Amino acid sequence: MLHIQSCRGIQCILGIWIKSWVDKMQEDLVTLARTASGVEKLAEIYKNNKDLYTVEANNPRQLVEIAARDIEKLLSNRSKALVVEIRMV
Repeated sequence: MLHIQSCRGIQCILGIWIKSWVDKMQEDLVTLARTASGVEKLAEIYKNNKDLYTVEANNPRQLVEIAARDIEKLLSNRSKALVVEIRMV
């Protein structure tokens, strides 16, 4: 955890910026999860307008693999962003 007393100059600014960025990413993920749970609403929209849509089969395993890969990539990028090396000139 970042301690304000121990940070100096650019280190403090970067630490605060990174924490803010991580907090925003976490907030966005929570929003995404809440939005994704709106399946009932989508089903209702489809039912009311099914003549406007076509339904095709999908490969559930492939969908899960793609989602898992995307989540791993997101978490990897988040981890890399948290590792900041500051070189003193």
